[in-house]
Amino acid sequence: MKRWLALALLMLVSGLAGWWSADWKPQRVQGHPSQTVYLLDNGYHTDLAVPVSVLLARDDALARAVRQTTALYPDARWVLIGWGEQNFFQGSGPIRERLPEGARALFTPGGSPAVLQLIALQAAPGQMWADEAYGAALDDTGMARLRGRIARSLATRSDDTPIRTTVSQAYRPRDTMYFASRERFSVFKLCNHWMAEVLYAGGLEMPVGRALLSSEVVKAVSVHNEGRTGLERPQ
Repeated sequence: MKRWLALALLMLVSGLAGWWSADWKPQRVQGHPSQTVYLLDNGYHTDLAVPVSVLLARDDALARAVRQTTALYPDARWVLIGWGEQNFFQGSGPIRERLPEGARALFTPGGSPAVLQLIALQAAPGQMWADEAYGAALDDTGMARLRGRIARSLATRSDDTPIRTTVSQAYRPRDTMYFASRERFSVFKLCNHWMAEVLYAGGLEMPVGRALLSSEVVKAVSVHNEGRTGLERPQ
């Protein structure tokens, strides 16, 4: 029995080590870059600024969500998109007071409900966050696939309309809306893992397990911008 337990533990450790060190590698060579998205990192969470023109390229649930978000801001040219656990992401108050709730969400059997956060931006990301926005230039195919990955995350009604979620009265900024996601939040699918999947769809090489850390997602974008292959490991 002890031998079998030791073998199972070894297999588990090996599996986790492989998951942590693995990279998603693009299956195609990128063409000429045509547009840019901007990754924002606040130290633990990442968001992605995408041109409104890209998000409205198709008449689907994502385009409808964007129209709702920008209805009061017709001059908005960018939308900031993030993903996270519904209650924690939509909550208000100091983060330290909401950590127990966030911890419970990590280990909820089957995962916890998640939402997409959309924020209408009144200026270009590079102007609003000069030192915090990391641009990634994509070709037309990459941009379309990135948009498609975001769209597939949205939960929809039978008529393909997005499902807007309710937010407490204490936290309801006019430029921000939340929409239900069909994906679930868990310890193996955090906000930065979701972001890595979105950027991978756009043609970037991305870390798998290491995407737990927002800094690793930023590092992958930097490697993409430098035109290098393979990701640097933390020193």
